[in-house]
Amino acid sequence: MNTPAKKLTPINIGGYTAYINHALGYYPYFMVELRNRLENKLACNIITTGEAGIGKTYQDITFARILNKRMKAEEDVVFEYPGYMKSIMQKGKRYVPIVFDEPQYDTGKHEWHKQRTRALINTITSQRFRLRPLFIPIINLSLLDKTLRSYLVQYHVIVDRRGEGRVYRLTPSQFEDKLYRNLVCRFEYEMLDLDLCSRESCLDCKKLHRKEEPCQIFRAIYERRKAEIQNRRDTKGAEEAEEQEKKTLNNTELAQILLDKVSAEQLKNSRNAIDATKISFELEKLGIRCGVTKSRLVQQAIYDLKPSLRPALIG
Repeated sequence: MNTPAKKLTPINIGGYTAYINHALGYYPYFMVELRNRLENKLACNIITTGEAGIGKTYQDITFARILNKRMKAEEDVVFEYPGYMKSIMQKGKRYVPIVFDEPQYDTGKHEWHKQRTRALINTITSQRFRLRPLFIPIINLSLLDKTLRSYLVQYHVIVDRRGEGRVYRLTPSQFEDKLYRNLVCRFEYEMLDLDLCSRESCLDCKKLHRKEEPCQIFRAIYERRKAEIQNRRDTKGAEEAEEQEKKTLNNTELAQILLDKVSAEQLKNSRNAIDATKISFELEKLGIRCGVTKSRLVQQAIYDLKPSLRPALIG
């Protein structure tokens, strides 16, 4: 903190040390307010925004661990909807927060994603009965469904710099489509697990992915899980892009692929003509679906590219 330590009095909150000075306005207002809401069985859904890499998830994990030290990186930090549902259904987790990291990757405009979004909204609506606070770090509010961000979230945290930011109370109007924001406090926190590791980032640490005895501090476990999830998303994205590219290939491009990958003799029938059925079969082997009508168009494209393959006309 920038304020001289001698002016601040240490207090214990959730097993962590917080520094207060009522005259200077230093007090863990946000944590105390969340604890009071939990005691009164009120919903605690928080969205945290800020630019990529500024420490949104680290900050939410810090808040969450102060609320309940039983939080685990393997169980209570989730990246996808199935993981969120698995976490929320766990028994013996009352008052243990969930951090749903960057859920925009798991919700979108496709019909299946719309169904997931509706299911997520229904679950969050009833989540307060399970007494489990929810933190959602995301780059921008607009990436979330409007119902979720406007009516089911009570607080908006904005991270300005790593470990520093503002907290706003969100209150929807009961009479019109408006959302009111009131500043609760500004905050300043040290790096997550700074007492265990002074590194600002785990990403350049050799211990992060070491095969034997990798680092086991909370943020290292989180970074490994996130890397695994991101690699899976990237692989899936590449496969979807490749599949989409195959779907958009025109007849001439498909004909050229066949001529490059398959010998002309493999495409011919007993009459020495390019066979549409064999075209479909060979394209299927290359991972490209092609119906009968499409195969005949590709057949014509092959003849256009290589007229010599046309069977001789018998007069």
